[in-house]
Amino acid sequence: MNDRYPTEQALQNWRYGQPQAERLSADILIMEGFKDIDPQAPLGGPDGLKDIVCHKNGRKLIAAVYFPATLKTYADVENKFLHDLKGVVKNSASGIIFLTNQRLTLGERKSLSEHAKRLVVEIYHVERIRMLLDTPKGFFLRLEYLRIPMTQEDQVGLLDEFKVKFSDHFMRQEKSIETLQQKMDILMVRTMTMSTNLATLPSSLKSSLELDARLAKQYPTSALTAEQLLWLHRALLSNDDANTPLGTAGFRSVTVWVGGSSPDSATFTPMPPTMIPASLGALLARWKKGYSTLLSADPQSIMIALAEFHYDFLKIHPFIDGNGRVARAILQQQAKELLNKDINAVFSDDPASYYDALKVANTGDLSALTALIRVILE
Repeated sequence: MNDRYPTEQALQNWRYGQPQAERLSADILIMEGFKDIDPQAPLGGPDGLKDIVCHKNGRKLIAAVYFPATLKTYADVENKFLHDLKGVVKNSASGIIFLTNQRLTLGERKSLSEHAKRLVVEIYHVERIRMLLDTPKGFFLRLEYLRIPMTQEDQVGLLDEFKVKFSDHFMRQEKSIETLQQKMDILMVRTMTMSTNLATLPSSLKSSLELDARLAKQYPTSALTAEQLLWLHRALLSNDDANTPLGTAGFRSVTVWVGGSSPDSATFTPMPPTMIPASLGALLARWKKGYSTLLSADPQSIMIALAEFHYDFLKIHPFIDGNGRVARAILQQQAKELLNKDINAVFSDDPASYYDALKVANTGDLSALTALIRVILE
């Protein structure tokens, strides 16, 4: 082997067989940015005139690998190319990538491309492959497939490459952190504004039933978001008592059940936590969509809508703890907005009736819950 050109010599005097040639070619395509690399039959067997299937720029391409153990004439290379070219039409592809360890002049590469007419053609001849393997991003492929170790100069080049990539990555991360900090600053300003507004109200969030008309006016339920629900949940829990577990704040990330010692014996098992964001978003969207109609609806229709929202929220069960308190806070605000009424009795005064109404609602009948809401609003 010529010590001055070890990579070229190792490629041209290929001694590793077709399977390794196809594997090396697949790794080269990955390095070159092709997607969905799918070697067909590198260990032998029919491959349907395609050694590798891949995609680039939205186009399906087939790759053909020609790594003979000795130098071949251009006629040999051309015959192999024409044979593999048939696989483009057969496999409904847009073009061919031809990888070979043979030398090809510029004119010979042009002639091969002309055979393909309007099809996409990429030719990786020995010099192009050598160039890729002798650059830092190809050193590991060269070591793996050609058994050529890195020289001291190669190691320096590889280290420089890593330094550049690490520097670029660090700068992107720094920019992402800066952007995140800006968003957090905006969120903090909004949160402090909401906190200040609430602090000026005579009512307290100590009880979720004490939200008054000014809160309803400033934060109407027609604009209610998941983020505001999280904020309300934290506010209600933080005013509960000092022993409230911190892990109960935020949307739940575990499966829970109501009643019974296990999900199998439970009276009700809410949806999995992965479904909460989408289900909650859909509920808020439905409420927002029907809100303008409710503004001019009769009281009975409004109370039916309140019962539907209340039950659907509890059915989602977005929090580990505090679902009832949040649901009742929302109900109070909805009633103030749409009926100009407050809740004058809490559900906990008659928990049996409340839970009985929810059990009936589980069957699809909301009449008992609607009637209960009518009573506590009057």
